[in-house]
Amino acid sequence: MLQVTSDDRNLVCISPINWDEVWEGPQEISSRFAAAGWRVLFVENIGARVPRFTWHDARRIGARVNRLLTKKPPAAAIPAGVNVHTPFSFPAYKSRLLHKQNRSMLIQQIGSRLNHLGMKRPVIWTYNPSAFMREVCESLNPRLLIYCCVHDFSRISPKHAHLAEDERQMMDAADLVFVLSRQLLAEKQSSRQNVFLLPQSANLQHYLTASLQRTELAGLPRPVVGYIGTIHEWVDQELLKFAAQAKPGWTFVLIGPERVGTAELRKLRNVLFLGPKDHALLPSYVAEFNVGIIPYVTNAFAQTIRPNKVLEYLVMGKPVITTRLPELDAFRNHLLSTDSPQQFVQAIELAIDTDSPTKQTERREVAIANSMDRKFADIESLVLARLSNSELASRQYQKA
Repeated sequence: MLQVTSDDRNLVCISPINWDEVWEGPQEISSRFAAAGWRVLFVENIGARVPRFTWHDARRIGARVNRLLTKKPPAAAIPAGVNVHTPFSFPAYKSRLLHKQNRSMLIQQIGSRLNHLGMKRPVIWTYNPSAFMREVCESLNPRLLIYCCVHDFSRISPKHAHLAEDERQMMDAADLVFVLSRQLLAEKQSSRQNVFLLPQSANLQHYLTASLQRTELAGLPRPVVGYIGTIHEWVDQELLKFAAQAKPGWTFVLIGPERVGTAELRKLRNVLFLGPKDHALLPSYVAEFNVGIIPYVTNAFAQTIRPNKVLEYLVMGKPVITTRLPELDAFRNHLLSTDSPQQFVQAIELAIDTDSPTKQTERREVAIANSMDRKFADIESLVLARLSNSELASRQYQKA
C-alpha cells in the first residue's frame, strides 16, 4: 500500500461551467477538496460546443474573450487553495486539424499551470465524457482519473447521443466513477465496479450562516413563488406560463442565467427574470420566497435529474413544489410533487396555507441530514484509498 503525502493531494477539476456561473457541483467539490488541504486547479468550460447564432452564445464568447485578453479573475470569490484557469480553444467545428490543435493547446495550457503551481501527477476529476477530454486527461498522466456522470447523455437530445459511446470509453479509462442519481447508479454499476452515488452538493452552511440582506423582492405582491438555477431546456416554461396566468396576483421570480429563449414568459407582468446573482446573495433571495419551485419537464431525461436546489429551499425552511421527479422521492414527506399544471397551482396554495414553524424546522433538519457536509470526508477517503490502492474505503462508502 502506498502512502499518500501532502504532495500527492493535487486535484484538477475539468468543469462544464465557469466559476462565475450558478454555484453547482464543480465549484462545490473543488472548494471542499481545497478546504481539506488539496491544491486545486479549476479548469473552466473548454467551450467545445460549436457556437450558435444566439445572443446568449455571443455574450458568452464576448465574456470569454474579455477574460482572456484582460486576464481578470472571476468576479465570484475564490476560496484559498483553488486556482481558476480560463482555457483558450478554437470553436469545435468538424475539423480534424482544429480538434488536434485544441487538444494540443489544452494539454499545454493545463500542463503549464500545473508546473507553475508545482502540482505533479494530479488527480483529474472531469464531468466531460467526450473522447476529446479523455485524450486530454490521459495525456496529462494523472495518478487517478475520476469521471463524474451528471446526465444520461443519450436521453438529453439527439445531438448529445454520440456522447454515449464516448462515455463508455471514459468509464473504462476512469479509476472511479461518481453519478448524481440512483437510476444512473443502477445503469452504470451494471457495466463496471467502482461506481458511487455522489450526494447532494449544495453548500448548506453558506445558507445557514449567511447575513440576510434586503433585496428587490421586498414589497412585491405576495406570494412570491421562486426558482433559483439555470433556465435551461428542461425548465417547463409552459407550466410556468399556466401558473402565472392562473394566478395573476402572485409573483413568479426566476433567478439564474438563461440558456434558452424566454420570450413568452417575459410577456407576463407577474413573471420576473432577475438574471444570475452572486452565490453569496442567494440566501437573501430564497429567504424572500413564500415557496420554492422545481418546474422541470417530466420526460425520460428528467427521470435522472436530482436538483440540488431542493436542499437550498429546504434548509431555508421553505415549502417546495416540484413536478414528478423520481430522484426526489427521498424528500416526499417534505415537499409536494405534482402531475399537471392544475395540481402545480393547487399545491402552491396548499403549501402556503398549511405552512408552520414546525414544518420549517423539519425541512431544515432533513436538508442538513442529506447534505454533502455529512459525506465529503467519505468521498475524500475513497479517493485517497484509490491512490494508495486500498479497497477498504470503497466497501465502507457503499455501506454508508
